[in-house]
Amino acid sequence: MNDIRLGVSLFSLGYEYASGKLDLAGCIDTAHRLGYTGFELVSAQMVPDYPNPSKSWCDTMVRLIHASGLEPVAYGSYVDMCRYSGRELSDNEIYEFVFSDMLIAARLGFHILKVNDQIGCRVLRRLIPAADKLGLWIGVELHQPNTIYNSRWRPYFKLFEEDKGRHVGVVPDTGIFLSYPHDIFRREMLEQGISQDAYTMALDCFAQRERMAPRALNMLPETVRRCYERMCREFTPVSMSDFEVMLRYSRYMHGKFFYVGGNFRDDSIDFKTIVAVMKRCGFKGYICAEYEGYFHDIALDGVDQLARYKRMMQAIIDDDCATDMM
Repeated sequence: MNDIRLGVSLFSLGYEYASGKLDLAGCIDTAHRLGYTGFELVSAQMVPDYPNPSKSWCDTMVRLIHASGLEPVAYGSYVDMCRYSGRELSDNEIYEFVFSDMLIAARLGFHILKVNDQIGCRVLRRLIPAADKLGLWIGVELHQPNTIYNSRWRPYFKLFEEDKGRHVGVVPDTGIFLSYPHDIFRREMLEQGISQDAYTMALDCFAQRERMAPRALNMLPETVRRCYERMCREFTPVSMSDFEVMLRYSRYMHGKFFYVGGNFRDDSIDFKTIVAVMKRCGFKGYICAEYEGYFHDIALDGVDQLARYKRMMQAIIDDDCATDMM
């Protein structure tokens, strides 16, 4: 039996939602139609009057979820440190905002609260008793360029170890595994004025970056060097050994992706290895697709991209299961 389930973050349909092509019910229906079994709701994006939705909206949402046939997996909380002009939120304010989100998440039937890393360890620790009482697991999302070793994240992992991942843990975002420029990155660079020859030169340098001497880098034309440096910033993945550490404290993941081709492959993220490590580490839970290609190219069809991702990932998971049974 496979323990990895495929869901979708409705953030993936952000362009369709913002442009009026789909409302919230349409987004949920689309996820179900594409064959996903669960979903994440990003509250700040799709919950009216967030952070204080009305009782009538909550009641309607509960009925919509029950009718959809989808599992309500994660409710996305958002700690907005710029909420007030001229100052950041205090710990008490963060606690109150996140605790309010926890109550709403539990009321709607979600069992995971996903938060950004602005929450802070002091507040996260204070929320553990509430998480226990409400039956919620709080996951802090780890995005590129963060790692398990940097100063922002080391305290989080210390807390996760203390808690043994029972109430709090990490939500790895697969954007941390970007290893090669995807096709829409190339198109974006060309649209910004970089010639195809310059892009090809930067890509060649990127392919041999471990052997690139500083002197050789300084001799590159400026446009090539800038493109190369951006590739290095955005497409340097964390190690799988670091990922194994994350999985000790994870019940939920974001399957970030930017482009799946017509061959149902993502050439920038090695999802096959990611799934293999997840299974070897005994991961049980959802990986929710999070399509963000529309940040680069709004002409791409988000629904089609989610369909391609679902087909790709299901094939990878099924192949991995078959391998495990041999």
